[in-house]
Amino acid sequence: MPFLVSFLLPPTPRTRISRSTLLHWLRRWEESGGRLESLYPDRRSDKNTTRALDEEKALALIRLKKEYRGVTLPTVLREAKRRGLVPANFRVSKATLY
Repeated sequence: MPFLVSFLLPPTPRTRISRSTLLHWLRRWEESGGRLESLYPDRRSDKNTTRALDEEKALALIRLKKEYRGVTLPTVLREAKRRGLVPANFRVSKATLY
């Protein structure tokens, strides 16, 4: 059974931290000479970009949406697949599409 520390982690609904996470934090803190900043989350290199949708596909979907004003985005996605703008097996969440 994994070792878990149980308490409330605001602002998330998580209540547990795994042993491996605690050891990772401890190692980072020790390697930094005890600097608290070493425990801050790393900056994401992909911040404000989508990993699921490259720029070419995004622009193609935007053009298609402008062409079909008033049509839902799932309908636009179906049309994009029909036209070959995205692969037939292309999957993306509705949140990414919007």
